[in-house]
Amino acid sequence: MHELFSFADGAMGFLPAWVRIGLWGTVSAALSMWLYLRLSPQARLASLKQQQRESRRGLYAHEGSMGEMYRLIGKDLRLSLAQLRQVLLPVLLSILPVIAIAYGVLGFYTQEQAEWIYFGALLLASLAIKCMFRIH
Repeated sequence: MHELFSFADGAMGFLPAWVRIGLWGTVSAALSMWLYLRLSPQARLASLKQQQRESRRGLYAHEGSMGEMYRLIGKDLRLSLAQLRQVLLPVLLSILPVIAIAYGVLGFYTQEQAEWIYFGALLLASLAIKCMFRIH
């Protein structure tokens, strides 16, 4: 696997190191977000988010007893935990490309800022992909 990364990085040798590192971060973000999109139940997550918005509207508008408020808080908490249950495994599995590429590529660079460039590109690309494809 290390040879594959070495070959691919060498093929981009005409680019400055910081650009190559940024590209690797972008590639790992794309793979990670694609994997998350395929593994996570997007329709179920959208439904849970809508239910939680409605639950919070009711909680914010609540003017009744404390007992009723606690019931609304419990409902909101259950919805949050249900969402966490839905995403936990897909998130853990979608981290694998990030770890593999970071481990396979960052060893080629001696720049002190290599990790910052990689993870900065990873973060920005992940957010852009999440917004573009409306991933929950």
